[in-house]
Amino acid sequence: MEDESYAARAWGYRSPEVKLEPSKYGYLVLCVNYDKGMEGNFKLQINSNEQIGSYLKPFEEAYYLKETKKVEGSWTSDECGGCAQESSFHKNPQYLLRVRDPTRCLLELESEDAHPVGMVLFELD
Repeated sequence: MEDESYAARAWGYRSPEVKLEPSKYGYLVLCVNYDKGMEGNFKLQINSNEQIGSYLKPFEEAYYLKETKKVEGSWTSDECGGCAQESSFHKNPQYLLRVRDPTRCLLELESEDAHPVGMVLFELD
């Protein structure tokens, strides 16, 4: 990922520009609702200067995006794991991203239900 070495990056509802490098396993985006167990809807938008392959786990479909892609999803009581300090954190909706070339992108997460939200981006290895 960008310039430093780390396992994950976390943001509120909007990321700074992130540089993704090609990676064998890709990157995992978790859409986090900090109110554990709360139901609600969200939109994840990814703006990119290159194509990004994404496997959208909740929808079981694969496709490629270029420049802008919006994904709508929801947190259910079983799939709203709360923040990273919660043992159920891994239950938050997850999206797998893959890039073929170095790619700059911005990620934005919007809650339709006014819940406090954020994103965590993990580089898988």
